Amino acid sequence: MPAPAGTVTSGPQAGTGMTLKRPPRPSFVPSTFTPETRCPRWLRQVLRLIIESPHTVVHLDDLSAAVGRSKYFLVREFTRVYGCSPIRLHRAFRLEEAARRLSGGASASAVAADLGFADQSHLSRLFSATFSEPPATYSRTHSGVPSGTAGAAH
Repeated sequence: MPAPAGTVTSGPQAGTGMTLKRPPRPSFVPSTFTPETRCPRWLRQVLRLIIESPHTVVHLDDLSAAVGRSKYFLVREFTRVYGCSPIRLHRAFRLEEAARRLSGGASASAVAADLGFADQSHLSRLFSATFSEPPATYSRTHSGVPSGTAGAAH
């Protein structure tokens, strides 16, 4: 019979019945996502590059060149430390920025163009998969702009 979820099954506490409480893993971007203090400086640099550039497309080749590591090593270490790949985290930050802009009344086509998505359809597919609603619906339900006046000239 397998051990209950969270029960320590290896290490010094194994067999003690001790249960570790793990916070639920966010499906998206944690609100307190910060570099770990004990990770290498180059890995913190990669994270900083990702956080500071939600408006541009980031490629693994560019990240690996910036820190002088192979892209395979970079992905493996980044995933080990931060729990997801650098590109997945970058996409999450771009989608978070898209949500912010949509709730401010921006059109989905403008947001897609500004944030480097291939087209509005690309943004819509990723946005719907993340937020469980298309950008237009999100914009209507989370915007301070009254329905029917978004983008209208005043």
